[in-house]
Amino acid sequence: MRSASRFFVTVFLVAMLLSNALPCGPGYVSPLFDTTSAPENPYTDFAAGRLGIVKPKFHRSVLYAAYRHIAGNGMNTPEQQAIVSIWKAEIDNKDFPDDTVDAAVKLWVDQRKKVGMKEEKPPEIYTERSYGGYDFFPNCTKNAFETAAETLSDRLTSHGPSDAGVINWVTAQDQVFENCASGKRTPDEANPGSPQWLQKDRAYQRAAAEFYSLDFESAKKHFAEIAQDTESPWAETADYLVARTLIRQASLSKDAAKSGAFYDEADARLAKFVSRSGKFTASAERLAGLIAYRRRPKERVSELAKKLAFPANENFRQDLIDYTWLLDKFETEVFANEEKRKEAERTKNDPVVNATANTEVEPETRAANKPTKKNEDDLELSIYFDSGSITVFVPVDADDNVAIAAAEKAAGKALTKEQKDQVRSLRQTAYSSRFTEQKSGYEGGYYGDETLTPSLLPAFLKQDDLTDWLYTYQMPGSAAYLYSFERFKATASDLWLMTALSKADKSSSELPRLLEAADRASRSAPGYTTIAYHTARILIETGKNAEARKLIDEMLAQGDRLPISAQNSFMTLRLKLAATLEDF
Repeated sequence: MRSASRFFVTVFLVAMLLSNALPCGPGYVSPLFDTTSAPENPYTDFAAGRLGIVKPKFHRSVLYAAYRHIAGNGMNTPEQQAIVSIWKAEIDNKDFPDDTVDAAVKLWVDQRKKVGMKEEKPPEIYTERSYGGYDFFPNCTKNAFETAAETLSDRLTSHGPSDAGVINWVTAQDQVFENCASGKRTPDEANPGSPQWLQKDRAYQRAAAEFYSLDFESAKKHFAEIAQDTESPWAETADYLVARTLIRQASLSKDAAKSGAFYDEADARLAKFVSRSGKFTASAERLAGLIAYRRRPKERVSELAKKLAFPANENFRQDLIDYTWLLDKFETEVFANEEKRKEAERTKNDPVVNATANTEVEPETRAANKPTKKNEDDLELSIYFDSGSITVFVPVDADDNVAIAAAEKAAGKALTKEQKDQVRSLRQTAYSSRFTEQKSGYEGGYYGDETLTPSLLPAFLKQDDLTDWLYTYQMPGSAAYLYSFERFKATASDLWLMTALSKADKSSSELPRLLEAADRASRSAPGYTTIAYHTARILIETGKNAEARKLIDEMLAQGDRLPISAQNSFMTLRLKLAATLEDF
């Protein structure tokens, strides 16, 4: 009879839970019940310090925000806005709103329309697509179009829309921007009798065209010359762009030695660079940070940990992205090294393990017929037809016509319109990928079976409290508990108290000390909700149900001041203590 009663109580509880989950059910609050890798929406609440229960599986950028608030340093409004944009990008897969060039291209196109040019239609690259936006510009940032629009506005104000020099300037700028998508176009030098402003602008336009067409050696030379020209309005910009050219050269090079040399040269250049107007101070700092990221990652991760522990500068978003990427990179290296160690140990104990080898070789005929690159930077295009496929390599500065001609030569026949469109798309994608690949630089991402433990973490990743905590909070197991408890004893901080509690269970050592500290913790502290949740969990595990019930009821009494996911988590604990239907 008792079993039957339990059965009906269970059925009733399940029915109540299900009805509460429906939008039209009684007591409905929200369809959100729990979150594991991200905070609940709106993200702005978490960024502002309304943390709820901080979960170990949160993205590290999310845990970083928790660290700042719990450690007592908070986050200012610009930082909150920046970190929410990061979460939308890495969690919701949304682009950063300021990453697209469309608005900048439109600004330039609209400014260009004010010039009295006689043309049937503007260049094809400025044609807006039917589905919105403009043709792809993988090699040009929005700043290039913003600078062009700003400069043209100034020249129009000074000389007027019908001025021959202004019209000549726009024609040259069109040629500069053609290099953003493909090809290699450099404007002619200004006529000797041209106004000085046009001659100075033209020198800069030509150097910019060389930069965008990937002629880096020429671009460096001419930017350096402009930087020495005290009469040029582009002297400071060009000085900065010498370093940027070197970094672009390094990031696109597939030769590690050459790439390193370019980074080092750029680093030395930036060390001497002073932005007289202050316009390039933040940009130069970002470039220096990129070099440190590439060349001195161990030093850089510590620099960023110290910098990000407190309110930062306008490079905050990029600094945080770089920092979390470095954490992922080092974690992946730790796992890879551990796998190698275990494999070496296994091989030593079982010498037959590597007795087999793959001896398959590609047939000579296939190797002989396979086209090869003439230059390291050549683009590979694989074109598929109904009857088969061909692969061709074209120079990186080749335009669509060159690519189509190469494909027709390899196919031995003229291509159809659809096939030509395929070649155009392939060339554009191959060209664009050179820049999207070098933009990323992400070296993290581990999908094996290894688990991080305190003993695996190298010393340089434990020297900064932020880095140490971000790794430790995501570690499971008793070793992580003992490490967290020692850090709590050393710091007496809410942060490490919360961490130790999150890893504790009824068998953990020194639980009374932890629970006493939890009882003394401030109820208004940002980390208290997490402290209270794990305290209640441990009290239930150790059979102290009355104390657990009292604490849970205190937390639930906060109502909507508690995030919905936290309310649900406490309610789940409370249901474990429900003795009667009335109690439920």
